[in-house]
Amino acid sequence: MSSGSRLARTVIAPAQIPASLVTAMIGTPYFVWLLWRSRAATATAR
Repeated sequence: MSSGSRLARTVIAPAQIPASLVTAMIGTPYFVWLLWRSRAATATAR
């Protein structure tokens, strides 16, 4: 979360992006990848 906050403050220097938005932008693709991986593992286990 602190790296998201730091990134939000430095990406567009005069303005600030909410840290939650940066965290969501990073976390959503990772979460989707985890779901995809777990479904693929479940499908091959059957």
